[in-house]
Amino acid sequence: MKSNYKMKKIDISIIIPLYKGKKFCNRLLKLIEKNCLYKNLYKSCFVEIIFVNDYPSEKIEIKNDNEIFDIQIIIHKKNQGIHGARVTGIKNARGQFIIMFDQDDLARDNWLYNQWNSIQENQSEICICNGWNGRFHLLTASDELEQRIENHHDFVAKGNPIMSPGQVIIKKKCIPIEWIDNILKNNGADDYLLWIMM
Repeated sequence: MKSNYKMKKIDISIIIPLYKGKKFCNRLLKLIEKNCLYKNLYKSCFVEIIFVNDYPSEKIEIKNDNEIFDIQIIIHKKNQGIHGARVTGIKNARGQFIIMFDQDDLARDNWLYNQWNSIQENQSEICICNGWNGRFHLLTASDELEQRIENHHDFVAKGNPIMSPGQVIIKKKCIPIEWIDNILKNNGADDYLLWIMM
C-alpha cells in the first residue's frame, strides 16, 4: 500500500531521536499503531513519525506499508545529541503539534487519543499528561503536578516536574526559537529549559 499522507494535513508529528536505537523501532511503531487505532483516532487525527538517527554508524530502515501514519527517517551525519536530534525533527515536522518521544518511552494504548482530545476540547496549545514510575506509581499526584507546572518558583527550586517530553503535546509554533537555535549538550537540560521558557 502507498501512503496518501503526502496529500493530507498532518496534525501530530511524533519525533523520536535514536541513539543506538534500532532495537526500539518495532516496539515504538507497534505502540503508536495501537494508539492510532484506539477508537479509530487515525481517521480524524493524522500522525507522522519522525525517527532522527543520531548514531550514523547504525543503519535503520523501516518499511511503512500502512495507511495509519506516515514515517520519516532522518540520519545525522555526526552525533548532535538529543537536543540536536529533537530540533532536526521539529524542523522537518509537517504537523501542527509536536510530541518528543524518547526511544525507551512507554505509553498506554489511549495516551495519544487522550492528549489529542484534551487539546481539541480545550482549544489548547499544550497538554501535559502524567506518567508512571514503575507499574503502579504515578510520577506525581495529578493535583501536585498541575501546581508544580504552574509555579515558576517550584520549577527552579524543585527541578523539572515533567519527567519526559513524551508527556507533552505542544503546538509547533509555541516552541521558542531561542530553544531551537541554542542546542544544549547535557541530557535533560534541553527539555527543562524548554518548559521554563514556555
